[in-house]
Amino acid sequence: MVKNNSTQFTSLPYAHGRRVLQASSNKFFSTIIATQFILTCLVSYFVMIWLTEWPTFSIFIVDLFFCLYLCSIFTHKLRYVFLLHPFFLWISGQLFSVPFIELGDGPAYKFVINNYINDPDMLVSTSVSMGMIETFKYASLGIAPVFGIPEYFYGAPESNVYFLWQGCFHIILVAACVTLAKVWRVVRDEYLFVVALFAVVSPSFCEFVVAPTRHVVTFASIFLFYISFIAIIQRVTLSRLGALLAAVLLVIISKFTLLIPILLFCMYYILFESAGKSISKSKKILIFTALICAVSLGYEIFSTKISEYGVNSLSGANTFSGIVAIPVLGIFFKYLYALLAPFPWHEAPIFIDTTYGGNHLMFVMHMLSSLTGIYFFVRLLFYGKPLLKQYLDLRPMVMFAFIMSLSILMGSTGFHMYLSIYFPFLAPLFLIKTFRLSYYVPLVFVIVVEVVYAVAKL
Repeated sequence: MVKNNSTQFTSLPYAHGRRVLQASSNKFFSTIIATQFILTCLVSYFVMIWLTEWPTFSIFIVDLFFCLYLCSIFTHKLRYVFLLHPFFLWISGQLFSVPFIELGDGPAYKFVINNYINDPDMLVSTSVSMGMIETFKYASLGIAPVFGIPEYFYGAPESNVYFLWQGCFHIILVAACVTLAKVWRVVRDEYLFVVALFAVVSPSFCEFVVAPTRHVVTFASIFLFYISFIAIIQRVTLSRLGALLAAVLLVIISKFTLLIPILLFCMYYILFESAGKSISKSKKILIFTALICAVSLGYEIFSTKISEYGVNSLSGANTFSGIVAIPVLGIFFKYLYALLAPFPWHEAPIFIDTTYGGNHLMFVMHMLSSLTGIYFFVRLLFYGKPLLKQYLDLRPMVMFAFIMSLSILMGSTGFHMYLSIYFPFLAPLFLIKTFRLSYYVPLVFVIVVEVVYAVAKL
């Protein structure tokens, strides 16, 4: 069989014309997608203005609009699953027995945001006394849209409105990132579809928004970074550079220490993924120079944060406390905690009443998210080498998820959300038919851990 070779057609009279026509067609469809997204944003804005008396209904409609937008830009037969998002969000919002804004860090977020909204000069004084990075951490700007936008449109809405808006805001950010990925053509369409679908309707992201969180912006920032970084590798333009800078700024605002694994991924990509790609020597030098400058400028802050998080990494482990301090084995347990927590599941009533605000459905979503994460990591553990060697186009995304997941090693033990935000980048594994893992493996794994825990408590 003769393999396709792009060079063998270059001498044909119509080859140049065909390439020009294809480029023109790609630009046309990119323009349509970008226009659709902008129109969806504009229509949604007016809906929220016109329906200020019905906040729940208006947010439902906006959520549905963005789900329809995502359906329209993909051709996969499962694209209509996006439409489940607003309905599931509305149903699950009715099941809380505790007000949403009182869950997790909600009260602390609300207190801080009210302080600097009422007194903007507070941020300036905080920056002077605490430094820029600590000010970003204290101000929790990533959570500000979750509280600020509903209050701007609806005054003082009920607690459930904040829950619905946080889920809606998440899908808006996902749609924005997906739009850029489609326009720049940086991810294979079937992979991008699975990433978007997982980010919108998977159990991981149903459980992810169970309490007020700034990590909706954290996920969007790392998604935007991956897209814009790959886009810059392909071609440097002002729009791609602007998106990359915006992604870095959002990471700094939402979770500064994620810049460390981001830098590691950039170095990995340049060293191991750039071979055979049309990356000029000058572009490599430019990227390496930018990385070195970033490390140099942030060295003192990074070293301080690493020391700080090194202490924090031993906290939060209520299950098998202390094991995370064991060299090498501690890394395994760190991932185990992040995959399962809160755990053990036979104590579910306690977790449902506290962490999940009485919402049984959200705890079920947590369990399904944990099983999904176990599936991803066990499959990579068993088949990672042959899988990534055969599917080279998937390798950068999987490695990005793995390298970013290393950030949990320096954080408090036992927070599933810190790991689940990287699951969408592993979701394309569901498309790979070879090197599959039985779906019963995660369930058996959890049962074994539950038994070990019960025996250890005796």
